[in-house]
Amino acid sequence: MTNQEASMTNQEAFDKMVAHLRKQGKPAKQNGSCRYRTEGGLMCAVGCLLTDAEYKRSMEGKGVEYMLHFYKVLPGLDTNLLAEMQDTHDAYDTTTWEARFSDIATRFGLVYVPATPIQPATPT
Repeated sequence: MTNQEASMTNQEAFDKMVAHLRKQGKPAKQNGSCRYRTEGGLMCAVGCLLTDAEYKRSMEGKGVEYMLHFYKVLPGLDTNLLAEMQDTHDAYDTTTWEARFSDIATRFGLVYVPATPIQPATPT
């Protein structure tokens, strides 16, 4: 089943991105550039929302807005939310991610659940 068949809400997408970035604990970079997916299996905030069937290597290097429009993936999700989460992954130190998650949730009317011992904050 693809995301197009079972689209998620902005809250579901946010929760999935936050959980993924916390677990991964580092950006998905390859040769110094952020990637939707790396050859080593890392995924960025938006990359973790894509199914294997939806992901195309040709997406790499494309901005979120272009990628969503051109590849027709992740329908119904707020492009600005995805861009903000992508920016958090790409441009912010991991030690600031939790504060960014909280801020993004507030600005987009979403619920932010702080990290717990079961799902700790991103490692420092």
